[in-house]
Amino acid sequence: MKRAIPHPHRILLAAAALVLAVAGLSAPSSAAVPSTSLPADDPARGLLYGGFKAGTGRCAGLLEVKAVPGACTHGPDAPFPGLDVTKSVPPLTGLAVNPLSVVCDGDGVSGNRVQVLYVRGSGNADRYNQYLASIRTWSSQVDDIYSASAAQTGGTRHVRFVTDSGCNIAVSNVAIANSALSDFGNSVNAIKALGYNRTDRKYLMYVDATALCGVAYVTLDDQPGQNNANNSGASFSRVDSGCWSAGPAAHELTHAMGAVMGSSPNHTAYGHCTDDYDIMCYNDGPGTVIRIVCTDQAQDNRLDCNKNDYFNTNPPAGSYLATHWNTANNRFLISSGGGGGTGGPLTLVGVGKCVDVNAAGTANGTRIQVWSCNGTNAQQWTLPGDGTARALGKCLDVSASGTANATKVQLWDCNGTGAQQWTYVAASQALRNPQSGRCLDDPGGSTTDGTQLQIWDCNGTNAQRVTLP
Repeated sequence: MKRAIPHPHRILLAAAALVLAVAGLSAPSSAAVPSTSLPADDPARGLLYGGFKAGTGRCAGLLEVKAVPGACTHGPDAPFPGLDVTKSVPPLTGLAVNPLSVVCDGDGVSGNRVQVLYVRGSGNADRYNQYLASIRTWSSQVDDIYSASAAQTGGTRHVRFVTDSGCNIAVSNVAIANSALSDFGNSVNAIKALGYNRTDRKYLMYVDATALCGVAYVTLDDQPGQNNANNSGASFSRVDSGCWSAGPAAHELTHAMGAVMGSSPNHTAYGHCTDDYDIMCYNDGPGTVIRIVCTDQAQDNRLDCNKNDYFNTNPPAGSYLATHWNTANNRFLISSGGGGGTGGPLTLVGVGKCVDVNAAGTANGTRIQVWSCNGTNAQQWTLPGDGTARALGKCLDVSASGTANATKVQLWDCNGTGAQQWTYVAASQALRNPQSGRCLDDPGGSTTDGTQLQIWDCNGTNAQRVTLP
């Protein structure tokens, strides 16, 4: 598992944390398996092996979760650089608490859904209210990773969350025995005993404990089509409080969606990929050699950098993902919705203004500017899933396809060029133009109505912080 940008690569001293819930399936013949020898515990790094044993039967060559017979695993994951598994990530504060809009589907409850759980020890302090907004923010950023990744192949995908009547991600407050917190298998069994064991659920567990970093079920089934076993549950992904953030949550949930199969072109022996930058790729154990194939490091916060291993909304005929399991086809994802039909403001949250089309003009070259938020059509933007941001039937465009700092941004006929491609960097809340490598920017963080927007080196300042419709 890897941290979203910035990301210094590391070599894990433990095997990757993914549980291979084989559910009666055998590992693909091409899937390599790690050693079954258990390393020594390293509690400071969350590497605890007491809940695992050398695998037998269908877990032969792997480890097995002692408390869940038949659930196979490579073991616990080490924490990311900059994170301390023994110390809880603090709740988000101020403008960082910003749950992005998610797609509501049906009644918010029926059918296949990802259900978010806050899991605590019954004898510990209940921090649900303290972390609720943060958990919703991190989870909505997981959805944004899926949405932006789908847009790279011209598609639309959103996580089908359990939502409440207000279209907020529902987060259940779940208390289990303190004795079950430190062991993955025991925590899963305790949650199942409380009724969180539906076959139409993938449970994303934010566990208020400092024992592990992250683990996840993955079903070893690489057959194409909707009969793939990854299209069912109950499935469990766990991220402990020392690793709470969007990147680890997205990584573990993607394992539960069926990534990365051992038959994929660039797989590791431990359930990841070797062609970085990619949220699922890193040096995860002995024998893994990482290659920088996608040189834009922003891809470290996206799925499947070359869209050839586990996620592609439009795989070429005859390609691996057209003939094997493709997580983009998972029933727990929505293939419509988002910005395609409903508009809303692009808000410059750092300066309290909106991205605005000057005088609601539709002529090519109309200035895109800072303006007080007013709800008019000049400030209604849609994100149709193809990498563009659209208003008044036209696209947000970098003037003359420029790539230099201070190049102005305008409205222009949608034409499919790189000048009109934008990716959202959830970690910094920035709209980035991949062609230039620069971000949408309010010059000097101006609050003056009419200031024309530009592109500038991405810097994480308030001048570049944008929230999506």
